[in-house]
Amino acid sequence: MARRASDPVPITRPAVLAVEGDDEFYFLVELCRQEGIRERIHLYNLDGRDGLADKLEALAEADGFVGVTALGVMLDAEGTVADEVADRVTRTIASVFDPSTGEGSATGCPLPRPQRSSVFVAEECLEDMCLCPAPVQNDAAMPCVAAYLECIAHLIQDSTVGHASKRRV
Repeated sequence: MARRASDPVPITRPAVLAVEGDDEFYFLVELCRQEGIRERIHLYNLDGRDGLADKLEALAEADGFVGVTALGVMLDAEGTVADEVADRVTRTIASVFDPSTGEGSATGCPLPRPQRSSVFVAEECLEDMCLCPAPVQNDAAMPCVAAYLECIAHLIQDSTVGHASKRRV
């Protein structure tokens, strides 16, 4: 089951992987499908990292979360040192699930804590990792792609502003 942070989230799988945004979400939906593990993992789109604690709390209060044994959170470093991002997210997870370090749920009841939690932080954005292999970088068309994107850069008004890799994809 694939859900977004704004949707109700009935969870029916023992593993949940919460990802930062659409790019990671759709990439992992397809990767999990190809690897034959799609039915074992509940993918959850956080719709960005803003308000991460609230989003994790909403996830923990969702129907079925009590059966979750493994929680993963995947984010891009986005120019920040990956270890710093991982430390912040680990502290956020602890504050959401540990009543001694955080507020707990809005109802005052302790939230169910998964047996395992992991934080995955990509040093580079997903687009850079996909475009990084030598066959792609060495493709004769890449200089043309770069010149075209540079030429039209002043016309771009969408979410790819400031993200050249997203535009190349």
